[in-house]
Amino acid sequence: MKYFKVEQHEQVQVWTISNPPMNYMTAPMTLELLELIGEAERDESSRAIIITGGIDGKFVTHYSVDELAAAAADPL
Repeated sequence: MKYFKVEQHEQVQVWTISNPPMNYMTAPMTLELLELIGEAERDESSRAIIITGGIDGKFVTHYSVDELAAAAADPL
């Protein structure tokens, strides 16, 4: 995992999001999140998931504007 650190605490998983410096959400981060969700659905030992920000003072700032602008410039 590049953007998420996963820790297991008994029946609780803690997912820490880290995409320095601003913790912007990006397409690769979204794919990684979907992968983690799939793994969690198959994990019968976990009962709860806590998602937290790994950048001091930030959870997720917003979706990457640079990535959105690039997608808008090339809609294919």
